[in-house]
Amino acid sequence: MSNKTDERTLDEEELLSSLAWLKKVAGVDDEYLERWSTLEWRQWHVAMRSRRDEPCPSVPAWMQPLMPEWSWDFSLPWPCVAQLWPTSHDWFSEAREREGFRLEVEEPSEGWAPTLAQLEEAWGIAARAGAAPQLSMNVLPAVTRAGEDVELSGVFGAIEGFYIAASPTNQAVRDELEATLRRAGARPIGPLTGEPVLAWEWLYG
Repeated sequence: MSNKTDERTLDEEELLSSLAWLKKVAGVDDEYLERWSTLEWRQWHVAMRSRRDEPCPSVPAWMQPLMPEWSWDFSLPWPCVAQLWPTSHDWFSEAREREGFRLEVEEPSEGWAPTLAQLEEAWGIAARAGAAPQLSMNVLPAVTRAGEDVELSGVFGAIEGFYIAASPTNQAVRDELEATLRRAGARPIGPLTGEPVLAWEWLYG
């Protein structure tokens, strides 16, 4: 009969096996993985091993029904527990109202990226105009650190793309968004390639 020690050992072995797979497919090493805590990687591992037709187990309960399609790619080289590619939910409102949830912009190593304030303003402009705004967003564990102690403190959304419906009736909206985001909209080249949307993407291409 298995005991708790056996279960913990099995969990650790499974996590190490998953991380070995990630190192192989993502081309990273142990030093790179150590940028994140074991606690964060464990949340990634739990999500990766879960059934895709069930709610993501690594996000708060309130969040689960808001992301019916949450699992796409676990070979990303960071402990991402869900990929919302895309999501039409207003996560900006959730970030204002929910404790333990925040948003940030996933920034490239160089080049243009909008600020979070610009994206929130753009979302409001598009939503009020009925232009069907969407985000491309990764969800990751959030932790707090006190010395060597690490604790889960919720999750955060890392935004990597903004989209609106590519409709001729949205030309005025497009002009306003381009002024707000300080960047011209373009055809999508990320997760929504080929979709009828106008894209502001800063991590692809």
